[in-house]
Amino acid sequence: ETFVRIANLVAVQDLAPGKQGTALALLATYSLLPKVICSQIGGYLADMHDRRKLMIQLDVLAAIVSLLFLVALRFESLALIFLATLLRSTVYSTYLPIENGIITMLVPPEDLQTAVTMNNWAYSAMTCLGGIIAGVAAADIGLGPCYWIDCITYIASAFLMYCISGNYSVFADNGGTSSRERVL
Repeated sequence: ETFVRIANLVAVQDLAPGKQGTALALLATYSLLPKVICSQIGGYLADMHDRRKLMIQLDVLAAIVSLLFLVALRFESLALIFLATLLRSTVYSTYLPIENGIITMLVPPEDLQTAVTMNNWAYSAMTCLGGIIAGVAAADIGLGPCYWIDCITYIASAFLMYCISGNYSVFADNGGTSSRERVL
């Protein structure tokens, strides 16, 4: 997330000379607007489908969107940066409630508060570290590698989710019990 955010700021600065203010405002709009709408969609999907499978699918989709940023750079297209930002924010905003929902199925209830805290801490730490690395990478090796790193991390995330076995549906096909209920 942070790699793309930093890379997009630099890309917009480069692709909109003299109009950076407007371009940054549009970038923020395309980034924030889906968060208002898609988190509810993600919550709905999390309740209706296997959360692990949804996370894998959204990770793969996010990797593909990361490649769209590379196309935007290749053609120096601010419009494609905006489109990719909108798509990426849509995927991320859909993903977040699914990720939060699967935690309740992965850990026992007595460890849930600790697990949520650790997840939030890890996210915050990676946001900070990712921002530093992305800033250095964007300045020293260019924007392309930032988008490639983002793509690779999504593929890695999809693979790691694939390695987790089980059905993470709220209502599984085994008489309405979730994987958490089967474990307990």
